[in-house]
Amino acid sequence: MQPPSGILLKDVRLAFKGQPVLQISHLCIPPGEKVFLSGPSGSGKSSFFRLLMGFLLPQEGEIHLHSQRLCPQTVHSIRQQTAYLPQRLPAFRASAYAVLGELLGFKANQPEAPQHKAAFDHYCQQLNISASQLEQPFFKLSGGEQQRAGIALALSLQRSIILLDEPTAALDAINREKVAALLESLSGPTVIWSAHHPPVSTQWRTLAFPLSKR
Repeated sequence: MQPPSGILLKDVRLAFKGQPVLQISHLCIPPGEKVFLSGPSGSGKSSFFRLLMGFLLPQEGEIHLHSQRLCPQTVHSIRQQTAYLPQRLPAFRASAYAVLGELLGFKANQPEAPQHKAAFDHYCQQLNISASQLEQPFFKLSGGEQQRAGIALALSLQRSIILLDEPTAALDAINREKVAALLESLSGPTVIWSAHHPPVSTQWRTLAFPLSKR
């Protein structure tokens, strides 16, 4: 049977030093679904994201994204179709515009670089990030400005799966609401994000961590 084009995990077990972190018998996230990950720090949310990106390998089970089983032969293709914003961004010394230029220089992004650049400008406007802020060295921006710029970068790549790990941790309530509204307005991509402040909208399916999902 052909796996779905969204995300599928079957009989997945992840452990560190013999201690179980995630045990998922069956989890299916259909294309276009919006999923919110809730749970305390250390409950496995970041490990879940890293599993989906192939940065961690489970001791058991199968993971499928974009109708492909995640393995060394497919991980590059899967990452090309997935946008991932980690909890901690690198201390880029270049500006956000320069970081965007580097991303668009990758072979996979070149054919649609103008559209990605236009999308980045649009999302920055939605998140109240000014051109002067984007021209500063990234590491000199405040934590909240870095997070908003990071969200704009991730969304601008227009991938079919978007993974956002604690993207609003440094934001105030007003900016958290703007991010939630922006994510809810997206039509098409599968969006998975984690945060300590759950969204109010009923659009989101909630997965509670520690996760032992059947």
